[in-house]
Amino acid sequence: MDLIVQDFEEINIELPQMVAKLLVKLEQGMQKGLINNQSSSVAACARQIISLAGLAADSSYKNRVRKI
Repeated sequence: MDLIVQDFEEINIELPQMVAKLLVKLEQGMQKGLINNQSSSVAACARQIISLAGLAADSSYKNRVRKI
Protein backbone atom coordinates (compact mmCIF):
# COMPACT_ATOMS: atom_id res chain seq x y z
CA MET A 1 0.00 0.00 0.00
CA ASP A 2 2.86 2.38 0.73
CA LEU A 3 4.07 1.96 -2.85
CA ILE A 4 0.66 3.00 -4.20
CA VAL A 5 0.56 6.07 -1.96
CA GLN A 6 4.04 7.04 -3.18
CA ASP A 7 2.85 6.77 -6.79
CA PHE A 8 -0.09 9.09 -6.04
CA GLU A 9 2.23 11.55 -4.36
CA GLU A 10 4.54 11.56 -7.38
CA ILE A 11 1.75 12.46 -9.79
CA ASN A 12 0.15 14.82 -7.26
CA ILE A 13 -3.24 13.10 -6.98
CA GLU A 14 -4.88 12.73 -3.62
CA LEU A 15 -6.31 9.30 -2.80
CA PRO A 16 -9.88 10.57 -2.22
CA GLN A 17 -9.78 12.32 -5.60
CA MET A 18 -8.61 9.15 -7.33
CA VAL A 19 -11.32 7.07 -5.66
CA ALA A 20 -13.94 9.65 -6.70
CA LYS A 21 -12.71 9.49 -10.30
CA LEU A 22 -12.78 5.70 -10.24
CA LEU A 23 -16.34 5.71 -8.90
CA VAL A 24 -17.48 8.04 -11.68
CA LYS A 25 -15.87 5.84 -14.35
CA LEU A 26 -17.38 2.70 -12.84
CA GLU A 27 -20.82 4.30 -12.73
CA GLN A 28 -20.44 5.30 -16.39
CA GLY A 29 -19.46 1.71 -17.17
CA MET A 30 -22.60 0.48 -15.45
CA GLN A 31 -24.73 2.91 -17.45
CA LYS A 32 -23.21 1.79 -20.74
CA GLY A 33 -23.66 -1.84 -19.74
CA LEU A 34 -27.33 -1.25 -18.95
CA ILE A 35 -27.91 0.58 -22.23
CA ASN A 36 -26.18 -2.17 -24.23
CA ASN A 37 -27.78 -5.02 -22.26
CA GLN A 38 -24.40 -6.28 -21.02
CA SER A 39 -25.22 -7.63 -17.59
CA SER A 40 -21.72 -9.00 -16.98
CA SER A 41 -20.13 -5.56 -17.35
CA VAL A 42 -22.77 -4.06 -15.03
CA ALA A 43 -22.02 -6.75 -12.45
CA ALA A 44 -18.25 -6.26 -12.77
CA CYS A 45 -18.55 -2.50 -12.23
CA ALA A 46 -20.93 -3.02 -9.32
CA ARG A 47 -18.48 -5.44 -7.67
CA GLN A 48 -15.72 -2.88 -7.93
CA ILE A 49 -17.91 -0.12 -6.49
CA ILE A 50 -18.87 -2.37 -3.58
CA SER A 51 -15.22 -3.19 -3.02
CA LEU A 52 -14.16 0.47 -3.11
CA ALA A 53 -16.94 1.37 -0.69
CA GLY A 54 -15.76 -1.31 1.74
CA LEU A 55 -19.07 -3.12 1.60
CA ALA A 56 -17.73 -6.45 0.37
CA ALA A 57 -18.63 -9.42 2.55
CA ASP A 58 -15.88 -11.05 4.54
CA SER A 59 -14.90 -14.11 2.48
CA SER A 60 -13.90 -16.02 5.61
CA TYR A 61 -17.51 -15.68 6.81
CA LYS A 62 -18.81 -17.47 3.69
CA ASN A 63 -16.49 -20.42 4.29
CA ARG A 64 -17.64 -21.10 7.84
CA VAL A 65 -19.55 -24.28 8.44
CA ARG A 66 -22.67 -23.90 10.57
CA LYS A 67 -23.17 -26.63 13.12
CA ILE A 68 -26.73 -27.31 14.14
